[in-house]
Amino acid sequence: MKNSPSLPFDYLISFIIITSKDFKVCNAIDSLMKTASNSKRQWEIVVVVNGCSTEFKKKLEKDYLDRNVKFVYCSEGNRAKARNMGINHSQGEYLVHIDSDCEIAEKYFDELKKVCNFDMKIGRGKVKFVSSDALLSKASCELKKYAYNNRKERAYTPNLVVKREVYDLVGLYDEEFFSGEDNEWSLRFKELDISFRYFNNLLLKHFDHESSSKIIKTYFNYGVARYNRFKKNKFKVEFSFKQKIKKYYELFNEIPSLKFFRYKKTIFILYLIRNIGVLFAIIKDKCYNKVRTLTN
Repeated sequence: MKNSPSLPFDYLISFIIITSKDFKVCNAIDSLMKTASNSKRQWEIVVVVNGCSTEFKKKLEKDYLDRNVKFVYCSEGNRAKARNMGINHSQGEYLVHIDSDCEIAEKYFDELKKVCNFDMKIGRGKVKFVSSDALLSKASCELKKYAYNNRKERAYTPNLVVKREVYDLVGLYDEEFFSGEDNEWSLRFKELDISFRYFNNLLLKHFDHESSSKIIKTYFNYGVARYNRFKKNKFKVEFSFKQKIKKYYELFNEIPSLKFFRYKKTIFILYLIRNIGVLFAIIKDKCYNKVRTLTN
């Protein structure tokens, strides 16, 4: 691959960041601009402002006027739709998904160009999860580290590098998923015979929420998304009563052994919150189907 992007791509790399009125996104943008400052003609940053006022977008646009940063507005507060808008508004051959509460390492862009020179289709870099002082945050980061490092074939969006043609094969993110959209996309991706790579030298830091209420909300949403994912991929056909019990058991109980973790009790609480989200989604779905049946 040549060092500069060739037509029809305007850039070699498009960094896609979605944010919801979180000024930490400025740290993510600044870290990208700093490390990639010598290669401005090779990259762009696409920031999708998701589910908040347009004033936040205007403030960001003012701060980054006349730079390689493009701002897009998504009014619905839908992460999957925001990611899709970022993809559709980007002009790079390779798309790199970075969360708004991340900062990249000093040599990140040099390592990223090496990754692109492999002519790879899809891969993930390494993530260092940084917690706040709160116990809930420490437990959450420990759990995320376990999931991220032990599921290296999963296309989790923090530090995900995707050649654009992969989205033509797999499709975009399912906009019915307001959380866990990358996990659902992974299930579709894994059905195809595409090699997935993991790059230890492509490092970024991911800073966890400082607010415990945001962590609780996040894990509740994980549960809702988990049920929606199961419903789409594992409840496609009619099952016997015994088969349904088995599937629901799997839905609630995919929990690693707590002996691997330091904050065992707190991690158990996080899984309990996730399962409350699962239960909420099941009840909501059943009520919706019942109402739809009655109206029909």
